[in-house]
Amino acid sequence: MESDVARLEDLQGFNEQQEHELSFDDLEKWYQDYIDIHLNNGTYEYICVHVDPQDPVFKALMSDKLDDIGTELRIQRAMDKVGIEQACCHECEHSFTEWPEKREETVVAIRPCSSIELEAAARKKCMFCAFIFSRVRDQINIFRKIERRLELLNKDLSAFIYLGYSTGRRQEIWLTYPAFKDSPHLYVPPGPSALSEVVFPSDYYHHKPGTSLDTANQLLDECIIRHERCSHTNLAAPSRLLYVAEEIPRLVIVNTLPNIPKYATLSYCWGVMQTVRLTRNSLASLLVEIPLTTLPKTLTDAISIAKSLHLAYIWIDALCIIQDERKDWEIESAKMRSIYGGSHINIAASSSTDVTGGCFRTESWYHGGFLARVTTKHYCEVRKFYHADLRSEITTGTPLANRAWAFQERLLAPRTLYFTKRGMFWECLTKFASEYLPDGYPRDQLRLAIPMLPELEQWNWNHVVEEYSKTGITQVTDRLPALAGVARRQQESTGGIYLAGMWKDRLLEQLNWRAQDMAKPRYRGKWIASSWTWVGLNAPVTNSVRPGKVRAVYAEIMNARTSLAGPDPYSAVTGGRLKLRCLGLIRGRHRTSKDAVFSWHDNLVVSSWLPHISVFLDYTNEDFENFEEDLYVLPLVYTSYALCGLILCASPSKGVFYRVGHFRAEEFDYEDRFEMFERAMRDIGTSASSFCYEINEGSVFPYVVVIE
Repeated sequence: MESDVARLEDLQGFNEQQEHELSFDDLEKWYQDYIDIHLNNGTYEYICVHVDPQDPVFKALMSDKLDDIGTELRIQRAMDKVGIEQACCHECEHSFTEWPEKREETVVAIRPCSSIELEAAARKKCMFCAFIFSRVRDQINIFRKIERRLELLNKDLSAFIYLGYSTGRRQEIWLTYPAFKDSPHLYVPPGPSALSEVVFPSDYYHHKPGTSLDTANQLLDECIIRHERCSHTNLAAPSRLLYVAEEIPRLVIVNTLPNIPKYATLSYCWGVMQTVRLTRNSLASLLVEIPLTTLPKTLTDAISIAKSLHLAYIWIDALCIIQDERKDWEIESAKMRSIYGGSHINIAASSSTDVTGGCFRTESWYHGGFLARVTTKHYCEVRKFYHADLRSEITTGTPLANRAWAFQERLLAPRTLYFTKRGMFWECLTKFASEYLPDGYPRDQLRLAIPMLPELEQWNWNHVVEEYSKTGITQVTDRLPALAGVARRQQESTGGIYLAGMWKDRLLEQLNWRAQDMAKPRYRGKWIASSWTWVGLNAPVTNSVRPGKVRAVYAEIMNARTSLAGPDPYSAVTGGRLKLRCLGLIRGRHRTSKDAVFSWHDNLVVSSWLPHISVFLDYTNEDFENFEEDLYVLPLVYTSYALCGLILCASPSKGVFYRVGHFRAEEFDYEDRFEMFERAMRDIGTSASSFCYEINEGSVFPYVVVIE
């Protein structure tokens, strides 16, 4: 430690010239604006104010330069002063023995704290400091820039760790930016997401975990023996597995084994290149042996983890699917529902961006939760400290979670071990736990958009599409195959007919998808599905219509089908055709895709009956920028708050259209909806026959159109 400090002192001179370049007057003005944010956002003594990162006060910090060497030197000097007792620094241990009771104040300051002190104690393994530091590390440079400016101005402001009560005896905990103790304060993002709650009365207790793999074994045994919800039916076995019980692994053909063995699966990021793969040429040699020295780190780590869990077999796609044989790939990729659903456990290398990164990447400063006894003036209790956003961060906020194939691997597996830079975490249907809290986190407080579900329970498909469409994929044609396992599992629950990422019985609602972020470029690249499905769009999508919220319909599905690219009905398609009856189409003309506004023909004035309309174009390709053909509004459904439908473009064939966007019209009277359409239909008149596929006289929905 002394040599490190001496070296840093020698290097510090390099950064001394980076001293703050602002004048004293500029700093004083910034300081007054900084204080004004506190005072203008609240009058209560301890009010917690959200920080707007676009506020000029915080944007001004972007150009500040931190002295990284000097900062490190100060941290190491502070570490020399940190005393650890019962896994906490003396300051935190003192806070636990004088813990605030519930009072009339909204929040209570536990203790002052600087960024240097916090990181120093976190590095020395203080559980509470590491727990807080884990929440704010991404914002620590902003924190330090504020501290540095205040130091230059000789302003005696302090940051504080605050505590507030949410519901019952559950507490919220957060760190503030420096401020006067008795003034409103600004919390460091993400704010009050650190929680604590009473778990049981007890003698003094601090959790002292073993290794992450010891904890994993305990959690697996508990799940198999005690968790009724986690039992799963027998599913079809994969064609091949890796046998890893011996020193040198080898590939085995499953149907040559006396019975289907217990096996692990691996979820991981391939990266640019997979060094060892199963091919037609390598099949024979891999059946004999797979030397560990030829395998990348993620694969060797996964094999080691499987063996530590007393599993003799593991399934890894690169070594169990013949990579240069399309037929084998189609057969095996169609088994993802059973391969991952039938596994004993799934191993997720969550924080590695490629196959060389490995599984064990825990950052030393991180702490994901703990149990500790706290004492107030009137009682003692054991509290569980945890992060409310933790489950979402672990399952959906990692490099692996950005991979489309990993989306279904997580949802289909009965249980998953996540190896992340934050440590080892466990997820099954019954429990979410970690090496920090093996007894688990409160499930009702762990926010997650798409949860694991027991067999025969169905997911909210809108949520599935929204989350899945955020993921990236190397081959755009794999967008449907990478979701096929989830679709197959959903069909087992609903009995529905699957149509390229959508469901026939909900098609009228699910057609109302749109891009989530209209400001970002979007394109429909290689034709991998029909225009009416979201699958071909290279952007996250959402739906304007929520299940069960439809109050009226203006169209009816007559027929819908897709053309499959292979034998799997849940995998890739080459196209599709949708035929429906409707009240009519309203013709208009596109202004520009940049405006994202629908401009009506002069001879079809509809603004008087539909004054508020939002148009969401599906893509922003250059060939659509100067598009000047007629477009058509197709109303589909009315919800409790909006009229929703499609924007179509005509093909050369009469009555056949393709989708180019979605519209939503709000703020009009629900009771007048039929009158609106009657007026629109009168405007269209007999010209409707010129662009509809056919007309069914006397039908509630007389006009038939086809969308491809």
